[in-house]
Amino acid sequence: METPWRLHLTNSSVIQLDIVHGKQAILAAWANDGSASYYALETGSALGKTRFVLPKTTDYADEQWTTFLPTLKGPKGAPLPRIRADSGQVWTADGGLTAVMYMGGASLTHLTAGGISKTYGYDVAPTILAVDPQTYTAAALDVKGALLIAKPDGGVKTVKLGLEPQIDLPLSVKIARGAARIAVSDGLRLMVTDGAGKRLALRELAYACSLIALSQDGARVLTYDSDSGVLRSYQAEDLTMTHQRFVSDLMTTARQVQLMADVPPARAALSALTCDGEGHIAFAVMGQVCGAVLDHLKLKNMSMAAAPEPPAPKPPKPAKPEKPLPPSPKVKRTKPAAIPDKPNPS
Repeated sequence: METPWRLHLTNSSVIQLDIVHGKQAILAAWANDGSASYYALETGSALGKTRFVLPKTTDYADEQWTTFLPTLKGPKGAPLPRIRADSGQVWTADGGLTAVMYMGGASLTHLTAGGISKTYGYDVAPTILAVDPQTYTAAALDVKGALLIAKPDGGVKTVKLGLEPQIDLPLSVKIARGAARIAVSDGLRLMVTDGAGKRLALRELAYACSLIALSQDGARVLTYDSDSGVLRSYQAEDLTMTHQRFVSDLMTTARQVQLMADVPPARAALSALTCDGEGHIAFAVMGQVCGAVLDHLKLKNMSMAAAPEPPAPKPPKPAKPEKPLPPSPKVKRTKPAAIPDKPNPS
């Protein structure tokens, strides 16, 4: 990808982005109405649109479900790792033969081939969760910031990582393919653990983080700095920052796939963020989608364009003291000569 690309998708928010690898690398963008729009990851070319409606029945052995799951694919038969519908989310594996379904609340359902289902989950509804469809592991955060790891056959493990949820910042959790790594954030801290919740790396953030993304191989973490509108990339193993750039810079320099896609305001917040293990990144802002690669972000030791601070005003020079005026010369005053009285005329 030589340059970033951007396009306008919807007048509402894009709530989810997924990178799908197959015969062709695809970006799936999910809107609020449960529809997915597909684009070529390298060019932004449109590849179609689908809207999924989940079966109404909760009997997962019913034929409605067993015939529905294999249809959860994108263009050219690309298997979609996650489906977002109006009534819930579905993570699929094995070409749709197995799946994990979350319809809200505290429980998830693991559906295997033949419609055999098993319910697992938590005691209370989590604040946010992520699911690995390969191992069916569900990683979630509760209201106190504890990490909850649930598996269909392993119960629930609670790990207190020291996160401190903020009133004005969202909690974030992502899980890599195969549950190799889990990334979490409370908005002021970024942390990476292994699949069992053992802490591998911690970074205290000097900014407010409102979104994170974890590559499918668990090697890279992206964050969005909502204070200054900056994307940052970190090595997951030790959370060393490698790249950063203003979102507004990327949007301004991106090639327009559609001529009507005006650049969003510089302070507009991201609504979705994703990345893969091959250096591709994608994000959404105000209904627009932008695709890029890490090379389009500046290295951390490169200064980012920013408005220079105005120079401090110089203090005024002290006024020179005025010289006193010389005294006025004394003038001798003489008495006027006496004027003789004139005689009165007779």
